[in-house]
Amino acid sequence: MELLETIELVLGLLLLIALLAVAFVWLRRRFIAGDKPLMLCAVRTPAEPAWRLGLLRFGSKQLDWFTMMGPSLRPARTWERVDLVLEAPRPPSDVVPILGESLTATATSGDAPFEIAMAPAGLTAIRAWMESQPPGLGDRMHA
Repeated sequence: MELLETIELVLGLLLLIALLAVAFVWLRRRFIAGDKPLMLCAVRTPAEPAWRLGLLRFGSKQLDWFTMMGPSLRPARTWERVDLVLEAPRPPSDVVPILGESLTATATSGDAPFEIAMAPAGLTAIRAWMESQPPGLGDRMHA
């Protein structure tokens, strides 16, 4: 095999790998979303202080957070609607990668605190989702 044929073969394989990767990311996102709302957000915890970018999916009883990359089709974190307490949104104290203009909110689920960062409309959507919970579950938002 000549050098030119080898280079063409390597470039063709690299292009094929890149196309397969893009197709996988697209298919994974479609599978994760199903028929539920899905939005881009970042999460951090006291144990993991760096922002981790991911996808947040609204369910009827829970919020599911998926890592942005990786093969898993299962949520990395799940927060039950009845256990979730969300503080008032505020501008981020540090830069949140990729999100651009975003707001952050401190939240707890059970005894586990975390921060969430996303577009202002996304945090408004979470607050509306929490307010729309069935009667009797109480108001779990602060200011």
